[in-house]
Amino acid sequence: MIALDDPLWRKLCDAYATVDIPGQLRSLEERWDDDLADHLLYAALIHQETCYSATYAAMPHILKLAETHPDPKARGECAAWLAWLCVCAADEPSSGADPAKFPPGMPANDTEWRGVLETKRIARERLNGPDRDPFRGYHDLSLPSDAELEKIAQVAREFAAAHPRIAEVCANAYLASSDDGSLSTFLMGIAAARGLLASARLLETPAEAHFSCPDCGTAYLWHRFDKRIAYYLEPDHNGNFNFQNPIEDRDFLDWQDGAPSRQDGFVVPLSNTKALSDVEQDLWDLAVERKDSDCPFYLAHIFGSFDCVNGHKSVRPTVSRHYGSVSN
Repeated sequence: MIALDDPLWRKLCDAYATVDIPGQLRSLEERWDDDLADHLLYAALIHQETCYSATYAAMPHILKLAETHPDPKARGECAAWLAWLCVCAADEPSSGADPAKFPPGMPANDTEWRGVLETKRIARERLNGPDRDPFRGYHDLSLPSDAELEKIAQVAREFAAAHPRIAEVCANAYLASSDDGSLSTFLMGIAAARGLLASARLLETPAEAHFSCPDCGTAYLWHRFDKRIAYYLEPDHNGNFNFQNPIEDRDFLDWQDGAPSRQDGFVVPLSNTKALSDVEQDLWDLAVERKDSDCPFYLAHIFGSFDCVNGHKSVRPTVSRHYGSVSN
């Protein structure tokens, strides 16, 4: 864990390249503030599913808050962010580097570090002018030393090693939370932390989810209608919405009508858990502990099957994203 007073923070980057990450973490440790936490967690550290070098350095501090903070709401907020981090960090690094050593957003070489530091320089000058620095020297635009690079490598190793703890705090949050809307988020985090990436993505927005055929990659969208989940071939067959003409989309028309009359089929829910892997069974067993949760309903469909329009029968939904496919 990089101490909050370590000068290395001055070289790490966040979404804005100007945020005092250790200062805000210290403030949250001393007194939880919802607005500060929301900005730090979902604007500075993860922004539109993008992670940064400071994201992984902050992770151990946020994990500690999720485990030990006296306020259950604060613990839940931290657990939800850790869940989201596990999903976002499952992307392949753009550099093609080993994700265990350089997870997405972590610079993998001098060229990438120079890019990070140049981003910080431009952001500082845009906001403050080249001759003024209201952060009192917070920024350090020199390349990391060998000793600092080893600290950063340790950060990546700590993140990989923390997945079991993240799964545990998400499980505790799932059982303790009084916020129905966050329950699927905690299961998403467990799924992502334990390698069930397709399940995690489907749990992200389970009432309306994008998925694909594991055999041919054909893209679909599903919608929940009461006790059933209907699915629809994506408008352009490539997983993209028709934003210009949404009225042409059959799922949109059915959503307006409140009835799935134009669907391509219904997802068949899981009927026998014997087909599940051990990790999937653990996720299922946890989900059904909450009698007041819709999560077992969604998991039954995530672990269920559907018939692809291209003739592939009784296949499990998977997830196809812009960078490729993920599967359990």
